Amino acid sequence: MRWMILAGLLVAGSAAAQDYRCMDDRGEYWSTTPCRAGEEHPGTKRQAPARQSSSIEITSEMEIDGATYCGVAVEQLARVDFKWTSWMGRFRGNPSNVGDGTIMFSGDEIEMQNGFGNWIRHKYVCVYDPIAKKVVDVGAEPGRF
Repeated sequence: MRWMILAGLLVAGSAAAQDYRCMDDRGEYWSTTPCRAGEEHPGTKRQAPARQSSSIEITSEMEIDGATYCGVAVEQLARVDFKWTSWMGRFRGNPSNVGDGTIMFSGDEIEMQNGFGNWIRHKYVCVYDPIAKKVVDVGAEPGRF
């Protein structure tokens, strides 16, 4: 799932996945497009992969790792320069369980500099996968929550 900030709203968009189970003379394969004639396999629609738990308990280790990875990812969105406006001068996000095994951090405690040298407050959203230990998606736009 891909998360984006559009007009101040957090919107979920789906990423393309391999949905069709096909079979040809070489064997079975998965495809994002429908199978060619004669290559359909019984039960052609693929089910979404199951995660161990759709709802996870956010531990302090997950929160620290997520804040570290997401902080760097948000900083990399700045065109010229950035500065954190939180009292600690670093990334702060409110972690929340998305429900698909990922953690979403959001906040508005960063200013990014534009090409004219003006500092503009931005809001950001970062989705972190604690199992894979990587950022799934990140986005920022001018404004506050």
